[in-house]
Amino acid sequence: MTDFITISVYPSRMEAEIVKGLLESEGIQAVITGDDSDGINPYPMLQSSGIELKVPKKGEEKAKIILRSLDNKNRPV
Repeated sequence: MTDFITISVYPSRMEAEIVKGLLESEGIQAVITGDDSDGINPYPMLQSSGIELKVPKKGEEKAKIILRSLDNKNRPV
């Protein structure tokens, strides 16, 4: 995975999987690294590094645009 970069970090695998699916639906390959015991960690706040979502370097800009639009949709009006 030398051509992959971390695009964002999530506190749970479930959150990372949702965003991964969104990116993949837009044609961007994405992988998840990190361990939260497959989502069954009873103390996710004790996890030190979080769950990393990585994309190929060539898909970084498109992925950032998608993530920014996602952030904008989640903000209260």
